[in-house]
Amino acid sequence: MSGMVGGVAAAISRMERVRREMAERRGLRQRHGAEIRASSVASLTQHAATAQQAARDLGERARRRQAAGGWSTSSTDRDRNPTLGLGIRDNDDPPAVAEQSGYRPPPVVTPPPVPVAPERTSPPAVRRPSRPRRPDEDDDDFSGHSWMVNR
Repeated sequence: MSGMVGGVAAAISRMERVRREMAERRGLRQRHGAEIRASSVASLTQHAATAQQAARDLGERARRRQAAGGWSTSSTDRDRNPTLGLGIRDNDDPPAVAEQSGYRPPPVVTPPPVPVAPERTSPPAVRRPSRPRRPDEDDDDFSGHSWMVNR
């Protein structure tokens, strides 16, 4: 009887450990989900203004295209303000932009001179004649076929 009581107690203890582990996993999942939701909201609010400006600019282009009779021409597509507000500045001085970003072009390295091959002083080796070609088999040659056999 005591063996059965010990087995029941061990099973209850094991079930309690499993229940505790499952509760800890559930809490971890909920915390992780809350962190992901918070980072998503922060990212969306950060990019909302940029997306709204880009949508406004694209809407303006579509309105001008529609005003031009639906034709897309360079004058209708030309933007009054060439930036879409994506954080990219249009600068006429590319070296200044590169300098601001910290970009340094790699140094120009000249390749070493190509060595000149020495002239051949010995005559070229004599080629052996190739084997004579076998005649191609004729696909239309039915001389070996017995026309009397029904296959």
